[in-house]
Amino acid sequence: MKKSRSNRRKFIRNSALALFGAHAIGKTGYGMSVKSKREDELPKIKRYKRLGRTGFQISDMSAGAAVNETVLRAMLNAGVNYIDAGEVYENGNTERRIGEVIKDFDRKKLFIASKLLEENSYFKSKEDVIDRTRKVLERLQTDYVDCMKIHSVESAKFLADNAFHEAMDVLKAEGRVRYTGISCHGSAWLLMPEDSLEKVIMTAIEDGRFDMFLMTYNFAVATVGDTLLAACEEKDIGTVIMKSNPVMLYQQLDSMVKGMEEQGRDPGDGYRGWRDRYKEQREVAKEYFTKYDKTTDDELIEAGLKFVISNPRAHSVVLPLKNLEEVEKYLAFSGTNLEPAQANLLDNYLKYYGKIGKFSDISF
Repeated sequence: MKKSRSNRRKFIRNSALALFGAHAIGKTGYGMSVKSKREDELPKIKRYKRLGRTGFQISDMSAGAAVNETVLRAMLNAGVNYIDAGEVYENGNTERRIGEVIKDFDRKKLFIASKLLEENSYFKSKEDVIDRTRKVLERLQTDYVDCMKIHSVESAKFLADNAFHEAMDVLKAEGRVRYTGISCHGSAWLLMPEDSLEKVIMTAIEDGRFDMFLMTYNFAVATVGDTLLAACEEKDIGTVIMKSNPVMLYQQLDSMVKGMEEQGRDPGDGYRGWRDRYKEQREVAKEYFTKYDKTTDDELIEAGLKFVISNPRAHSVVLPLKNLEEVEKYLAFSGTNLEPAQANLLDNYLKYYGKIGKFSDISF
């Protein structure tokens, strides 16, 4: 029975990574908005930060799993130079899409990271990891990947996987992989992980073999997050931030569930329940909207993003943008800082956002 539950958990997790990584948001997510604006009129990246020991100057806003070539191309032309991918995203099609786009750009000026998902809590063998990495390179149409990460680490014990590290040693020697890292959602995920984000990240730092992390960080979990970012800075580890705003994440989850329903697919209790966790938390926070009736989601999203990009220890924020309208909207925040009034907005919002104890760990 225990094995059956474990297998079901892995199936749900792997499916969620594939779907949410591809931002399964339905037909509306692929629209090409802002047609009246030429691409060269869209906002440009205004700030770059050193990505830890890699030495790469990374744009403060980055490209998540690209939903279409037009959006990715617009982001790269705007100065975005970090692209995050994963072998499970759309069954490899996200990497293929990236490969088609980057052919038109100077590869040396881009930092491309992908991720390999362990199976049954471990990688099969060094040879299997090498083979899967070569297939990633084929799909990306590139000779090397700047960083290969272990995907969605849920337990600190996965970090010492010999098959992964031995394979990376071989691939680094060949010039096929430059750096290694991990991604970790913490409890801001469909399923509660075995270990906390804090334990996973601190263990990875102590391991010493990882050069960068893709990790959850936002204004709702600043206390623990700031501690982790400071520890990363001390060891000169690069940090790329996902789930940077619980308000934005709820919108993405809601859009994903509605999109699946529109396509006649059942999101199931897993995806719908994941969305509903954030929805219920959001309902609690409505007290804030009642008291501060001029506050909107857009204001909270802007303040939340600026909270992260203003932090010099958070090197870049991955944005899963789905159309040119969002490119125009969010890239305009590049290079900006959190204003005192916005900091106060977030502080006041948190008084209501985390009011009920059972919500205390949802965003982390």
